[in-house]
Parts: sequence; structure tokens; C-alpha cells
Amino acid sequence: MTGSVRHGLVEDHQMIAGILASVHDLATEASTASPERREWIRGELDGLSAIVESHFGYEERPRCWPL
Repeated sequence: MTGSVRHGLVEDHQMIAGILASVHDLATEASTASPERREWIRGELDGLSAIVESHFGYEERPRCWPL
């Protein structure tokens, strides 16, 4: 794995950690939120989900790493 690829994955994993924190916060807020706010939260969660799915799709692609 080249240094730039490794660096990119480290950055992605830091972003994923931030997303997980956001999901936790949004889930906590949703339990007492108004219906309008819950709809907004649902949209945020959909966006975060898309980012995570894209990241894992990239990680799971077959590649040949230089040794």
C-alpha cells in the first residue's frame, strides 16, 4: 500500500469517526424532536449513510497493492 493511499484511508477513517459521532448525536436528539426536526434528521442520516457506503465500497474493491 502506497503512502498516499494509506494517508487517504487514515483521513477517511477520521471522517467516518466524525460521522459516527454525528449519528449518535442525531439519534439521541430524535427521541425528543418535533416531527419536522425528525424529518430533517432522517435526511442527515441518509446523507451520512451514503458517505459511509461509498467509503466501504471503495475499501472493498479488489486491488493489487505494491509490496
